[in-house]
Amino acid sequence: MSKFAVRMDRIAGIDDEISLGVIARVQGYAAEEPDKPVFRQVSIPTSKTETATVEVRPGRYIIQAVLPSGAILQEEREIDDGQTVPIVFAAPARRPWLGWQNFSASVPNVDLPAEAASSWRTFDRIGRLFNSIPLFDRIFGSPAPVTPRGGRLSDRDAVRPDKQPRVALVSLESYDWPSAADEPALDAELQAGEALSARESEGSLTLWNVTPPTAGTDTRNWAAVDLGDALELVSLPFPWRSGRGDIASAELLVDTSDAGGLARSSLTIRDPSSAALLAYLARGNLALARSLIQQMELSGVVEETIGAKSNNPFAACAAAYVGLAAFDSTERETWDPWLANLMERYPRIPDGAVVHAKRIINRPAPNEDPAAVLQALRRAFEAGIPYFTAGIMHLREALTLYAQEDEDIRAKRDAVARIASLVDPSKVFTVIRYPKTPRQAA
Repeated sequence: MSKFAVRMDRIAGIDDEISLGVIARVQGYAAEEPDKPVFRQVSIPTSKTETATVEVRPGRYIIQAVLPSGAILQEEREIDDGQTVPIVFAAPARRPWLGWQNFSASVPNVDLPAEAASSWRTFDRIGRLFNSIPLFDRIFGSPAPVTPRGGRLSDRDAVRPDKQPRVALVSLESYDWPSAADEPALDAELQAGEALSARESEGSLTLWNVTPPTAGTDTRNWAAVDLGDALELVSLPFPWRSGRGDIASAELLVDTSDAGGLARSSLTIRDPSSAALLAYLARGNLALARSLIQQMELSGVVEETIGAKSNNPFAACAAAYVGLAAFDSTERETWDPWLANLMERYPRIPDGAVVHAKRIINRPAPNEDPAAVLQALRRAFEAGIPYFTAGIMHLREALTLYAQEDEDIRAKRDAVARIASLVDPSKVFTVIRYPKTPRQAA
């Protein structure tokens, strides 16, 4: 038997090794059986030394590395009997300072050449409008998007599109579903302060380092990004404790180019232990995500991360969202009862109650009391806006199931739907976008 020893070299801009997230596909034909195709698939690390071993019979093979971003790297090798052939992939790094974004696919196509990157944004006027509406809304409908009103930065302070956006860390304790329908009043000047520092800038892109505040989850923090023609509030899931036990930092990427009405701010958490989970949430609709899910199932990362909720409840919620999307709802999972604990132990994190309610809906127990679902949905609503975009969409969908029978639930569904119309569904972490009128942006 022969072996390929496969790894991805460390991605430029990421100093850490990432054990899960890159998929290697080995396909070809053994020399002794040229009519029988061979296919192998494994997860490979991004590492300087560690490799994943793929056993094959002598023959000629194509080896591909599939990144969460959708990038595919390829090598072709012939292997002899008993031979071990090393395969080392090196990811392209035109902008090394966007290493985490390139890996996680949190910003689609951001590292493509300019002519290619522009094509995904090129919609006609009707197509752009249609593509900005979530599929759920196209099918079921929702209340009309809310025109932002209320307090905002003064016209003289507005940032024009040709200038750098202003970014600040803000604490909005009273920012709930009803008040979020209007653009929040930000009394102070938007100043980056010590928690935010512009790290790199090129063309329309600016990358900010986000230092987590010292306060715990009792303080809800957002990054406010004034783009001139819109104000965006980016949810900050702090403190995010990495698998090593330290507090992970984050990066905020702001793209001032035209995004067809979608959000231009994206948050990326620099945590190698959660990279695969967050990458799936960013690209879970792609076929390649199925391969990633298979590897996560084999590694037990979803169960392990939910089980370690006391270390990082935010990562546990991300793992639960992946579990809801990827695992068979008819099968009992070890982590099913842990979601109730996640809701109870972290009442200020709405996502815990959302995943608990959605799991009950997807997999009802024989004697399940519907009141348990309604209680979880109410707790999720009262806790505020979910940190994850998936939480808003799941909460809206779940509330809709009970809206016809309960007036209170119907009112909550309408409030959530209004905010959902301001949210970019392609983002992992919630980004609420408040467009400004031309006069306000002038």
